[in-house]
This record gives sequence, structure tokens and C-alpha cells, in this order.
Amino acid sequence: MKLGMIWNSREAFSTLAALKKSPAVSYRLMKYAKKFADEVELIDRRRNELILEVLGLEKNDPESRQASLNPGMPEFNEFVSKFGDFLSTESDLEVSGFSMEELISFLGSEKGNLISENDLILLEPFFEIK
Repeated sequence: MKLGMIWNSREAFSTLAALKKSPAVSYRLMKYAKKFADEVELIDRRRNELILEVLGLEKNDPESRQASLNPGMPEFNEFVSKFGDFLSTESDLEVSGFSMEELISFLGSEKGNLISENDLILLEPFFEIK
């Protein structure tokens, strides 16, 4: 699985984490969510490094704390290209031990659990399809 898939699924995982689940399911998902969060942190750290790199700033530079890129800036396209290349890198994150069917069954067993079709599409690569 590519890092871009993980990066694009951050909000869907947040939605999933907020839903009601039994303690056993919560524990199993929490263990996987920690691994997922580690990958997101790695991506975010590299994203921040790339922003500084294209702006020509060093990490310890006082200006680096307020560094940002906007679409109109000349460095923006360079950043998008480099970040896109990074996101196409394969991740070490493996598919969770849950099947998609198990996940849907667990979520459906609690009243009030709603998850969008879009979130399920984003989450599907992280769960086994049977």
C-alpha cells in the first residue's frame, strides 16, 4: 500500500475511531490505529521537511516555525511534485487483521453508528476482503 493511500484516509480513520464499538473490537482497532498513526506522523514530518526544503529554510531557522506554502507561490508546484513522489512510496503498513465484513458487522451492532460510503471506500484497502 502506498503512503498516499494512508495520507488520504486520515479523516476516515478518525471517523472510525469515534464510532461506538465493543471493548474487544476497540482494542483490536486501537492496536492497528497506532500503526496507522505512526505512518501518518512519518508522512507529516516529511511534508514539513519538504516545505522547509522548497522554501530554502533550515529546521532551526526562526522563520521555519511560521513557514507555509500557498498555491500562488512559485515554490508550491515544486512542493506538490516532491510530496506526490513521496506519497507514491510503498508503506510497511500491512492490512489489519479485520475483514471488511467483520468491521461492518461490528459497526452495525451499535445504534447510531453512521459512516459514509466515501469513508468505507477509503478504509477498504486497510481491511481484508473475503
